Amino acid sequence: MTENYEQRAVLFLDVLGFSRLIREGRMNLIEDSLSVTFGKYQSRFDVTAFSDNIAVSVRLQQGNDLLNLLHFSCYLSWKLMTKGVLSRGGIAIGELHHKGSIIYGPALLEAYQLESQVAIYPRIVVAHGAKEKARALGGIEDPSEAQIIALLKEDSDGWNFVHIMGHSAMMPRSEMLPPEVAAQRGPIPNEILLQSKVDVARQSLKGNPTSDGDVRSISKHQWMRRYVDFYENILNHAPRISEFENRLFAMNLMPKATAIPDESLITGTADDQDQNP
Repeated sequence: MTENYEQRAVLFLDVLGFSRLIREGRMNLIEDSLSVTFGKYQSRFDVTAFSDNIAVSVRLQQGNDLLNLLHFSCYLSWKLMTKGVLSRGGIAIGELHHKGSIIYGPALLEAYQLESQVAIYPRIVVAHGAKEKARALGGIEDPSEAQIIALLKEDSDGWNFVHIMGHSAMMPRSEMLPPEVAAQRGPIPNEILLQSKVDVARQSLKGNPTSDGDVRSISKHQWMRRYVDFYENILNHAPRISEFENRLFAMNLMPKATAIPDESLITGTADDQDQNP
């Protein structure tokens, strides 16, 4: 390994519709979109923002590093959507130099290529073999592997992407959940989690109109709508599904609620142990 490099997991994220936000003078959204990655989040990650791109990386050394980056990717995606902004990205594992605002290396190039050439839609694509590579480099422990699998979903093109609609995906609770629910500790009913995600995703799509004849923009929206539609259909059939879940719950096969991790997992605060997924 080159002397200046460390083995890291890196997220390269692109803020979609950035040029339109500038043309419309919606500078407050641009600032909010980029500033969410700074401050308290840098206690766990190295973060660099430039133009409409955000790069976030973590050194692979503690066994749960890839898991934490996936959680942060979920959190960041939802944080941007609460501002009405869609995003697209790539996650890779490998050699990287990331100190302050300076970032370079093969892993960044791979993450950028995933974002610009593979992701296409508002999704964060994960490099093939990332989980296995992170395990070999010390970035995965056995307890976190099942959680990583739960945060990934295979798309029709064979690529895994970060499953932000999943029950265990991290999200900004105070901005997405009803106040009385956001304030409580412990598991949250899955129907409430799903409804909040559907609502925020729908609102974000409304805030990102497509232009007539803009095939690329339309295809991005269609992908996101299909992704959200699937889970909204589940929500609409909740009474019937709840009966099935009750039977599974009685057999100890399915939880009725999910203990989603809160921000302490990615901020490094003293409450780290309170809300593990």
